[in-house]
Amino acid sequence: MARSAWTVAVFLGLSLTCSAAFGDEEFVGPFPSWKNVKTDYGAVGDGKADDTAAIQKGLDELQKHKDAEVLFLPAGT
Repeated sequence: MARSAWTVAVFLGLSLTCSAAFGDEEFVGPFPSWKNVKTDYGAVGDGKADDTAAIQKGLDELQKHKDAEVLFLPAGT
């Protein structure tokens, strides 16, 4: 698995683990240092549009570690 894909997978896994472990805890992200796949790369997340290119662009830029090290994938369909 590529490093950036692994990073996203680990982050998503940690998010799910943390929400299960802490129950009522509120998610306080995304943080300003994170890149948002919808607002920064044009993903739609409506279940109809093909967001593959937007997600791939975000992952590609994530590998550079210049602006951010986290690609946030907000709720979508």
